[in-house]
Amino acid sequence: MPKTRKRKTSDLPAVVRHDGGLCVTFVNSASRWRKSIVTYADLVAWGLRLDVLTGADGERLERAAAQRPAEAEAVARRAADLRKLAESVLRALEARRTPAAGDIETLNGLLSAVMANRRMVPAASGYRWDWGDRGGDDLDRVLWFVLLSLSDLLTTKYHRKVGRCAGEDCDLMLVDRSPGSPRKWCSRCGKPARARKYYQTTIKPMRQAMRQEIRASRTRKAEENRRRLREKKAAGED
Repeated sequence: MPKTRKRKTSDLPAVVRHDGGLCVTFVNSASRWRKSIVTYADLVAWGLRLDVLTGADGERLERAAAQRPAEAEAVARRAADLRKLAESVLRALEARRTPAAGDIETLNGLLSAVMANRRMVPAASGYRWDWGDRGGDDLDRVLWFVLLSLSDLLTTKYHRKVGRCAGEDCDLMLVDRSPGSPRKWCSRCGKPARARKYYQTTIKPMRQAMRQEIRASRTRKAEENRRRLREKKAAGED
């Protein structure tokens, strides 16, 4: 009996899968089509919505933010700065340019702080990465995941597949990770675009063919009627 291949599914939220990465979704949060991140509470809510944080993580960070409001406000400002940095890098990749040296230098500085918090811990299959003692209530926790996502993108082949939605008046970024034909649209624009393409390639030609057939049928009937009239006229003259 032949073995059936198991279909691989991602455990990432749908919006992250569609955008092509967490860092892209983070940049897209500044779009008018998405919920923006302004306050620290917005950042925590975004992390919870995208499964970056667990419910317990969110509760710990909310308590820590209430106890350290000035620090939470500073993290919200750092989140805005990180979003600008990530957008600058993605826009350069979209234009098939090398990101600015200053952006990469800033990114390396931020990553060094993130990596200092990572620890190898035992796991069922060997070892895994964890955040050690600082991961629980560090207010920058959500930003760590965004930074790691951006570094992963830059160090894989997908850094050559960063693009922007082809939809009219749409500014959402995306990374084409599709195995087949290249992606052109975001999830918001994709359905209307596919509907237009289906109409142009299937419905419109079918309707045109039907109209041509109707016109041809009418022409045949008119010719048949004229032929009968001629035959009837000819029979009457005889």
